[in-house]
Amino acid sequence: MFDELRVLGTRDEHGGEVEILRSCISEDIPPEEDSDMLSPPGVLSSTQALPALEEVAGLVEQIAPAPPRVRVEESGFNGTRECINSDLEIELDQSTPCTVMTRDRCEEASPAGSLSLDEPSQVPKVVNLRRSRRVTAKGPPSAHSAFYATMGDRAADDTEEDPIGYRDSLKCRYCREWKTAMREEFKSLEDNERWSIIRRSSVGHSVHPIGCKWVFRRKMNPDGSVCFKARLVIKSYEQHIFGETFAPVARLTSIRLVLALATLNRWEIHHLDVCTAFLNPRLEDTVYMEMPEGIEWLKPTLNSDPQNPILRLNKALYGLKEAPRLWYQHIDSFLGSIGLGKSDNDPNLYVTNDRSLFLVLYVDDILLLSKSSDLIGMFKTKLAGKYKLNDLGYACQFLGLEITTGSDYLFLNQQRFIQTVLNRFGMANCNSVSTPLGVKCFVSTTPEYDKGNQAEYQSILGSLMDLAIGSRPDISYTVGMLSKFSINPSAVHLAAVKSLLRYIKGTMHLGLYYHSGCAPDIEGFCNSDFAWDSQDSKSTFGYVFILAGGSISWTSKKQSLVALSSTESEYIGYSEASREAIWLKWLYHEITSTVYKPQRLFCDNKSGLQLVEQPRFNQRSKHISIQYHHVRDSFQNGLISLEYLPSVDMTADILTKPLTRDLHQKDVKALGLLELGPSE
Repeated sequence: MFDELRVLGTRDEHGGEVEILRSCISEDIPPEEDSDMLSPPGVLSSTQALPALEEVAGLVEQIAPAPPRVRVEESGFNGTRECINSDLEIELDQSTPCTVMTRDRCEEASPAGSLSLDEPSQVPKVVNLRRSRRVTAKGPPSAHSAFYATMGDRAADDTEEDPIGYRDSLKCRYCREWKTAMREEFKSLEDNERWSIIRRSSVGHSVHPIGCKWVFRRKMNPDGSVCFKARLVIKSYEQHIFGETFAPVARLTSIRLVLALATLNRWEIHHLDVCTAFLNPRLEDTVYMEMPEGIEWLKPTLNSDPQNPILRLNKALYGLKEAPRLWYQHIDSFLGSIGLGKSDNDPNLYVTNDRSLFLVLYVDDILLLSKSSDLIGMFKTKLAGKYKLNDLGYACQFLGLEITTGSDYLFLNQQRFIQTVLNRFGMANCNSVSTPLGVKCFVSTTPEYDKGNQAEYQSILGSLMDLAIGSRPDISYTVGMLSKFSINPSAVHLAAVKSLLRYIKGTMHLGLYYHSGCAPDIEGFCNSDFAWDSQDSKSTFGYVFILAGGSISWTSKKQSLVALSSTESEYIGYSEASREAIWLKWLYHEITSTVYKPQRLFCDNKSGLQLVEQPRFNQRSKHISIQYHHVRDSFQNGLISLEYLPSVDMTADILTKPLTRDLHQKDVKALGLLELGPSE
């Protein structure tokens, strides 16, 4: 791509320098072909200068029939330069992405005129330049040569990271998009009177305003387009005086449970986004903030104010420690005033008195579910009267979960997120494997600790953990097991986590499939693997609960103590699963208003089952901690029912140990993980 060109080294008769700056043309030229196109020695002679300029103009004319008009004006050789371009907006500052080599040493020159690229007749007469006597080292041109041109392909790349700060946003190729996003954010804050401008001298020297920064994020819309978002956030680590900060969010289990019930009952699912949610509640305390970066072009009048003003916040701002709690209290009070009651089992689930509409709140994202589209429209109108909303219509994406709905099914997956992870770690074109971890692969702590692998290892695991808790229970055990080595990973551990990426590559189309034709009851499966960990001999337990044919809740976790027998390890697993079963049953009963029945929990250990059904005090169970006897009390009170299931049919087996390919694929299907066919 003939992206940026700069020619230096010729002067006019008045001593000024003649430049051609940044002729921006879109045309693909392979780097290996254009490397010799413009490579004269360090300084052009008077006989070479004009032909070189004519050659450049000819190349430009060949590549683009109508090149943009570029004129450069300068006040002295070392003075300021300004690019005047009638066709393109080009800002000649340090933030513009460009690689330019300038002269090592130059002599003072008188003011120069201007050069127009499309009027070669105006090029002034050139004179000989004084040549330097310094010896130039052989090899690639240095960073201060008199002549240099950079040409390369700078096409869009999805793997480019978002800017980590204001300066980075001005240097990347999406500079204009980020500036537009910052203008929109700043204007929104000003229009809603988020702050008051005061003099710094009026608050005294004992008050230290808190700094702020810009946070940038590109988001993928459901239609595949990219949205550029900029947020002005306060530096909370500089805030030392604050009150309560806790604010609840909806559990992913609750979200999957509601989506499964929506499939069974054929509810409509709509998605709303509250714009600038944290900026709605008013602050109770006085908080002062510094001016944001970029204020010189966002609002030049403030930047030139000699009083050195600062900002006093009137309402909460992103990054403020109390902001999440203030926002939750604000919207919780409003939802109660429009007839939505808060659930006793999840503080972010709201239900109408007649259970005709349900609302799920996750910070500023809202799901509305109901059989009646008119009822959904009515509550949308009420919410829009209070908050500025972005109505996204039928839910297609929520918290990174891609939602595909049909007449009798709902499909939940994270295919775009998987592709992003594979691209980020260079595994987009890797070969796939059939299982996350080999049956004979015993990954343990090794002395060959390589600190260079730690950052990459932790980054990969963090990404896969989001996937494991979102829509892929089949990798929960492997992610949990590999997480033990996050502090001191070796090459063996890095190879194991990349093998997991290979498995994800081959199964990226899998997702949770909920079907309306399934029984409307929750089924639980619980299993434990005795002393699988060879390092500390602790057991691993796992459970999964299935509704509408797909998993809604699952866990794979190593037990906190060493079990002395398989019966004890299973008994501890039953106790952990029983607590989740009771909570799910209460939440299910609250939403559906059905007659309460004990929650079914399947297990594959008869001795553990007998220990629950027939409490005995003997030598082999007397040491078990009292907290694990909760399962006995729940069973006797009719909250849960334990049923035996052969190990070959135990769905939770995949959450406790590596399996062979056939068993793994069998359990994957039992978890409700399927690929959506092209006709669906």
